Amino acid sequence: MSKVLNIGIEAQRIFRKKRYGMDIVAIETIKALQQIDTVNQYYIFSRVGEKSVEDIFPDLNDNFHFVLFGSGDYVTWEQFLLPKKIQDYDLDLLHCTANTAPLKLKVPLYLLLHDIIYLEKLYFNKGSWYQRLGNLYRSVIVPKIVPRAKRIGTVSNYERQKIIAEFNLDEEIIQTYHNAYSDHFRLISKDDKKLLAVKKEHKLPEDFLLLFFNEDPRKNFVKAIEAYISLRRAGLTIPLCILNASTSRVKHFFDRNNAAQYWQDVICISYLDNSELVYFYNLAKVFLFISTRESFGIPVLEAMASGTPVITSNSSSLPEVAGDAALKVDPDNVEEIAEALELLLTNQDKHLTLTKAGFERVKQFSWQATAQKWLNTYKAIARETVLP
Repeated sequence: MSKVLNIGIEAQRIFRKKRYGMDIVAIETIKALQQIDTVNQYYIFSRVGEKSVEDIFPDLNDNFHFVLFGSGDYVTWEQFLLPKKIQDYDLDLLHCTANTAPLKLKVPLYLLLHDIIYLEKLYFNKGSWYQRLGNLYRSVIVPKIVPRAKRIGTVSNYERQKIIAEFNLDEEIIQTYHNAYSDHFRLISKDDKKLLAVKKEHKLPEDFLLLFFNEDPRKNFVKAIEAYISLRRAGLTIPLCILNASTSRVKHFFDRNNAAQYWQDVICISYLDNSELVYFYNLAKVFLFISTRESFGIPVLEAMASGTPVITSNSSSLPEVAGDAALKVDPDNVEEIAEALELLLTNQDKHLTLTKAGFERVKQFSWQATAQKWLNTYKAIARETVLP
């Protein structure tokens, strides 16, 4: 009979009000782990946030235990509070889920390294001051903890090769665990009451393009706006809905491009909870996601699962995620992006073909598969590690 493992999982940000990619990955995979493992004991270490355990995990297995403590800056929490806290638990390993980990650990480390973008000179000093400070912290910590990790996981084959090359790793130590999408992303009936309520609340038009706002240069927001303006100047009239947007910042991009005349057709929505995002995907005509550098790209799958055709980049990990189920463009070529938008707005057959292809593509990704790979790794580390 196999030993019951005490598995520690660091997921420090999952209870904050605004949750992003790495938070969603941790939440969804922990939920999936509950479906496949009722034997081993899990201790999830998180910072206190605006959300409660019941808010995020309403149905919790008896073998899953949340340990919430501290609410200060994440450097202090991770490097000082976390190592001290885990000493109260007889852990067989600690799985850190968001790129970084404590420098001083007395248990085996399993590191989920989503990306190493912050080590690339092109992106290191870009973005907001908060993003730059995060990049600085990661650039110091990650090179120190990678050699100490028993296993490393990452989210795409593209990123796996980048990490292997950066740290000269043996291929056996690092595995790809693809992300997936939450099951609430789905096709919704056009007469659904909640869908109609969202449409009315935000004054959404019948058709619109959907785009996320992000000033991180790799998210390529500037080129997306330039492509939209090019489309409008070519005579195609369609509104643009921008999520997580600062209205003043977005308007600045239109003014800078002498395109203030199109501003009346732009809808800016501030932070939107992940649970409501599905309605925007369903209502949108096309979703534009043209990052120059991504380690995965969960929104591509979310849009496809919601029945929305996707235009994405032909670079980094995005072709690996999208397959042949999206229009792929050169993210630096504004004309090419605008032409792709025009094609999906004017060619109903192409629009329908990509919609159907998207539904098939997302079947290849599931959080259950990711959770099973996590569990297999936990067991492998436990087999290989002889603790003093």
